[in-house]
Amino acid sequence: MCNSNLLINGLVMCQLNWSLNALLMFYLFFSFLFLIPSSFPCSLNAEDIFILQAKDKKNPLIYGLFTTSSDILNGSAVCVYRMEDVVRAFKGNFLHKEGPQYKWAEFTGKVPYPRPGTCPSSTYGSYSSTREYPDDVIFFSRTHPLLQENVLPLGERPLLVRVGVHYKFSKLLVDRVEAVDGTYDVLFIGTDSGLVLKAIHLPREHGQGQEVTLEQMQVFQHKSPVTAMTLSKKKQWLFVGSREGVSQLALYQCELYGQACAECCLARDPYCTWDGHACSPYMPTVRRRNARHLGEEEDPLTQCVRQGAGLQVEAEQRIMMVAEGNSTYLECLPRSRHAAVTWYKQAGENSPELNQVVTGDQLVVIERGVLIRRAELTHGGVYHCQVEEHGYHWTAVTVRLAVWSPSANRVLASWSASSYQSTGSQPWYEDVMALVHPGNIGQHCKALGYRPPRNHRHYTAIKVEQKKEKEKGERHKNGGGRGGGGGGRAAGRKSRSKPQQRAPRSA
Repeated sequence: MCNSNLLINGLVMCQLNWSLNALLMFYLFFSFLFLIPSSFPCSLNAEDIFILQAKDKKNPLIYGLFTTSSDILNGSAVCVYRMEDVVRAFKGNFLHKEGPQYKWAEFTGKVPYPRPGTCPSSTYGSYSSTREYPDDVIFFSRTHPLLQENVLPLGERPLLVRVGVHYKFSKLLVDRVEAVDGTYDVLFIGTDSGLVLKAIHLPREHGQGQEVTLEQMQVFQHKSPVTAMTLSKKKQWLFVGSREGVSQLALYQCELYGQACAECCLARDPYCTWDGHACSPYMPTVRRRNARHLGEEEDPLTQCVRQGAGLQVEAEQRIMMVAEGNSTYLECLPRSRHAAVTWYKQAGENSPELNQVVTGDQLVVIERGVLIRRAELTHGGVYHCQVEEHGYHWTAVTVRLAVWSPSANRVLASWSASSYQSTGSQPWYEDVMALVHPGNIGQHCKALGYRPPRNHRHYTAIKVEQKKEKEKGERHKNGGGRGGGGGGRAAGRKSRSKPQQRAPRSA
């Protein structure tokens, strides 16, 4: 029924006031049932719907958000439909229940006029409002809620699916973005745990596609369900509401994707692009050199070479020290959520051989790093965190780990050729200083030993100045005595430096 329907006629038979969005949700909900095997024990809920206007105003895209909940499956899905497919289905045959088993079957009887599913207009009779519809139309709509033709989503599969996670989808918003290499529909999905997902769908061959989650943000501290979302294209903000309040989120954070061309392209965020110097927001009105995003069969190396960009991603260098028997953690956080992380340990000081780090007795490899529960001397060395995404490999973090043993008074570490190597015959504090100042520790400590502390430098300078003044005063005193007795030339010159007391002229 139409949005303005007040249902004056047939008030007893039909008490629901259907809007266009509610009707679409109701119908798409049942059409989505056909995507699930009949033997699968689950129930579906149509949570939200978003209509994305296209150039053809009469044929927008309809994004539907569905959730399933059962003892076996707990998940959510997003599907997209075309309005022309929905209109064609509404013009087809209806279904009704008949027979002893009361199953759904095709309705071959007479459909009342005006046909249910059409709004009043000059094309369908002289009715100016659904208030004027006869009772048989209202009754038929109530008893025939299903249509025979199914409306399958584009690609005949959902765009995005989440199964077995701790949350379910609750709200949906879509933003059409003009990127360097085309147009993308960015999905902003709110969940019942206060999360907001930002995702896109990349087309592939044979009608298939790839879902890419760009960001996953925990918006509300107490994990309140997201109940409302709206977008400001002018201000480039996303406003998210729940019972805790309203939160304001930026549509993009390009600076988080790094400063290298390969990292920026691998992020695949339509809002961002590599402009020749950094990963920055894409401005369609500005003409500048832009690298394309990672499309269907594109390689970030090829893209960056085409733009004359460097391919090297500078690895972060870290130096860590741990006492033997203590625990430590080597962390590696790739900027991309889809990157695969592998840890390697350098075989020797200058050896190019790398051995993959695997979980052992005192070492655990987890998703974001390596946990050493009880450090041993053999754990010291150089560790490399290598990241792989879309066939592209690079080193993100290099960690130089030193293990200090109090009992042995030595540090086992891997350093460069100019680094200090411990022999075990020197005091333990020199081993520690080797971590801070690699090189000749003896000369460094000797130089520090002859340099007075800062708080004594000013005091020493004052003492030296006072001593000089005292010696000068003694020389003047001795020189003045000789001048008074002998009255020589030298004594006379010395006396000029210190004025003598003169008697008054009257005397």
